[in-house]
Amino acid sequence: GEPQQGLAGIGLLMQQDGGPNTKVFIKNVVPGGACGRDGVVQVGDFVVGVNGSNVVGSPVAEIRERIVGPIGSQIRVSFERPSGEVYERSLTRGNAVSHEDPYHSMTRSIGEAGQRLSTSASAIPTAADGDVLRLRGRVHELESELTICRDELGRARNLLEQDKDNSARYVRELDVVHRKHQDQVTELRSMLNQSEQSRRELEIQNQSLESRAQVVHESFQRAKEQTEAREQYFADLKRKFEDVQNNYEKEISAEKDAKAEVSRQLQSAEVAMQRQKAEMDQFKEQERMRREKEEG
Repeated sequence: GEPQQGLAGIGLLMQQDGGPNTKVFIKNVVPGGACGRDGVVQVGDFVVGVNGSNVVGSPVAEIRERIVGPIGSQIRVSFERPSGEVYERSLTRGNAVSHEDPYHSMTRSIGEAGQRLSTSASAIPTAADGDVLRLRGRVHELESELTICRDELGRARNLLEQDKDNSARYVRELDVVHRKHQDQVTELRSMLNQSEQSRRELEIQNQSLESRAQVVHESFQRAKEQTEAREQYFADLKRKFEDVQNNYEKEISAEKDAKAEVSRQLQSAEVAMQRQKAEMDQFKEQERMRREKEEG
């Protein structure tokens, strides 16, 4: 026939004492579950591997996520006895199987409620946000715990005839856990809705930021063009200044050359004047001597 729909584990209640990075041990084996039917796994054994992957030091939630899967699928789980012996079992995921009893209809109704919860959880819209995917995994985790609690509740009701007082207390505790898990599922769904709303708000903000980024980019382009124009203007101005400076230097050089030429001409004129003055003085002296001779 067609495989059953939904998710299930292997009928284990796990616990981790001593904080993170410690081994997870089996607190209880659910009667009628995969491990209970296998008959090898015992309370107190440690879970050390899932499908060949080492899970020593992993938190209970992570190991549970690895174990839970489609009903009817196979899984290999490695266990370690308190004595240190390691063994592996190949198990089939599924819900606990129990005989008909006066409370079977109540157990079945709880199973149907769990199935509806699984269906409603699968109908939650998928969000692109990573936190939403993590919360969805947590919802499936709580559904698996709810299934295990449902099986434990059925077992407690079967034992009610033998030890009514103790079983009633145990049932009440399981009912509290059941309600707590239901509240957690409701809270997680609310968080999923809030996360989806936050995602939509972020998309709107992102669109606004993209528009602002476009405006900033256009402003930057205009500023860049203006800067390039200014740089070109200053480059042209610098070239003009250099041309003016070169022409000024050439004119200064030419003026210096002209002054030097005038200075040389003045020196030559002074030399000629001194020579003429000397000749004039000599001529005057000769004229004086000539007159003296004539008068004498």
